[in-house]
Amino acid sequence: MLTTAATLPSASQYSEAIQAPKLCFSQPTLRDGKLALDHLGLPLVMAGNFAVVFKLRMPDRTYAVKCFCRFLGDREPRFIAIHKQLSIAKPSRLTGFEYLSHGILVDGKRYPVLLMEWIEGPTLNAYINEVLTTNNFYQALQSLAEDWCRVVKELEDCQIAHGDLQHGNIIVTQEGIRLVDLDGAFVPGLTGLKSAELGHIHFQHPLRTGDQFDAGLDRFSSLVIYLSILAIAETPNLWKKFHDENLIFKKDDFANPSRSVLFQTLTAKGGNVAQLAEVLKKACLDSPSKSPRLSDLVAVPERSKLPNWMHSSPPLVVVETKTREATGQNARYVPEIDWGSDDGQPSSWQPSSTFPPPSSSSANFPTQYPVPNTGQPPRAPHGNSSSTTTPPPLIISSSQTSHDHESQGVVALILGFFVFWLLTQAWQFFRALFW
Repeated sequence: MLTTAATLPSASQYSEAIQAPKLCFSQPTLRDGKLALDHLGLPLVMAGNFAVVFKLRMPDRTYAVKCFCRFLGDREPRFIAIHKQLSIAKPSRLTGFEYLSHGILVDGKRYPVLLMEWIEGPTLNAYINEVLTTNNFYQALQSLAEDWCRVVKELEDCQIAHGDLQHGNIIVTQEGIRLVDLDGAFVPGLTGLKSAELGHIHFQHPLRTGDQFDAGLDRFSSLVIYLSILAIAETPNLWKKFHDENLIFKKDDFANPSRSVLFQTLTAKGGNVAQLAEVLKKACLDSPSKSPRLSDLVAVPERSKLPNWMHSSPPLVVVETKTREATGQNARYVPEIDWGSDDGQPSSWQPSSTFPPPSSSSANFPTQYPVPNTGQPPRAPHGNSSSTTTPPPLIISSSQTSHDHESQGVVALILGFFVFWLLTQAWQFFRALFW
């Protein structure tokens, strides 16, 4: 049966149906799942504009089950094309998914669901909010910005555009940044189509329309996020003054940058932040297709090759954040299921590449996060470009923080060898004197 806008279930209908996993799921492996519940004993649901997500616990893993509330006629072929590109390019910060065209039974009819792996980690805004309460927030945010450059560069090389880069779709894990929600993604197999969505208004170009749907879709938003992180690291008060349902920029800043208080504040600071603010201001006034690549503005740093003990600061910044279930709906879980340690870490979800998902050892993530990084990597070829202008010159290299920590590590190594030599000489002296 062809699903139409009028026949798609509502969030409450999905919530009622999913309470009986043995009856509603078409995939047998999901029928033994247990749902996360809220404080009223109802299924915990995370609602978006066009879909709802439920958390389903299995004996060996946890899934996010995404149910759609808005009709999109070509949703299935879009997901097929995205899945194919992920299988070819194998990006390490994106994982796959399983699209079940008749996945769930609601009121006697079958509807599609997207099955994804649930992962633990705060969203970008939650991470920033918590890390600003720590003493080493500057180092943590500098490292976060560097890792963001690597994420964006990887997507470019894979010819994939996420389509909705914003704080809620960026998860900060101990291994590095991961991106979730590929509903609006572009891959080469979708060339010629229009955007399925326009993304978060506080991260997107003010002139973006559904007609812009190509590999350059993320250029504007990736620059907005990078500049925001750098600016907050240098001036933490920006977070308190400008953060709301955004990082620090809002759509009004993009629509009229000459009158934006935030743009005026950033350009007055000087340095890299001011330079990037001028680039972003110019991009706001140009066509979305002329937005520069982040990798043409910033030298994408390599991971540090120094061992962890040589870094002068802790290699991992842990933020104490309550789970999304607790902060959102004060959820409780099904009692008979062991949900692991209650460590207070926030939860989120992202797609899974295979079922069962691959082991964590196969992922190409930094070994620890966030840590300072350094190096000038070779300039790898870029993906397809929709821009007709010459890219701006490189204006920013790896952060000075990374170089400082690398140098401090080398100095520590030299001092260690010197102290060892002195002790050896002293031992030989006293040995000759008394023996």
